Amino acid sequence: GQMLYNNNGDWTAFDGMFWNDTSSQLGIGTTSTTHQISVRGTTSTANQGISISNISPAATTASSGLKIEVNGSGSSSDMAHAIETIVSGTGPMLGGIYSTLTTGNSTLPGNGNQGLGGAFAAQAGATLASANVVGFDANIYTTNSTATAYGVRVTDRSWTTAGSLYGVYVDLDDTDANTRYSIYVNSTNSPAYFGSNVGI
Repeated sequence: GQMLYNNNGDWTAFDGMFWNDTSSQLGIGTTSTTHQISVRGTTSTANQGISISNISPAATTASSGLKIEVNGSGSSSDMAHAIETIVSGTGPMLGGIYSTLTTGNSTLPGNGNQGLGGAFAAQAGATLASANVVGFDANIYTTNSTATAYGVRVTDRSWTTAGSLYGVYVDLDDTDANTRYSIYVNSTNSPAYFGSNVGI
């Protein structure tokens, strides 16, 4: 049903939030809830959805603006997603996750002067026998002969005024690993192509 709020001393019903008591689900902008929290924008204006700001970590403790824990220890063969984005439309610029990172910090503890780790930081560890983990996994496809799909695409901007740019930087120097490939191309049907000079 509808939610109530204190309107200057009067309890007033409003339809901006909806509580589904049967399934214990909260709807914001919608009465058709599908998850524990369902958020739906009502117009095409900007600044909709969820905004989390002013997350300041303590001196020795990391802080997360949004923390999601998924237990994938069940027997189902289906994937357990911490975050799943479904993006569709005909707009010229569509993105599942868009991240902008700017930092003035030039030092990471234990890593030297490397700046901040990145807009996206992934840690993947395999601890079971024959296990496979992927830090970043992309499945790409096209259904149009003039379309192009990129698993990873890195472009620069005209904002750079100094410093160095690395499209992909790989540091695999752990001598305990049996095999280390900086870049591995699988299958003879997937030839490697470099559009410019390669320095070795």
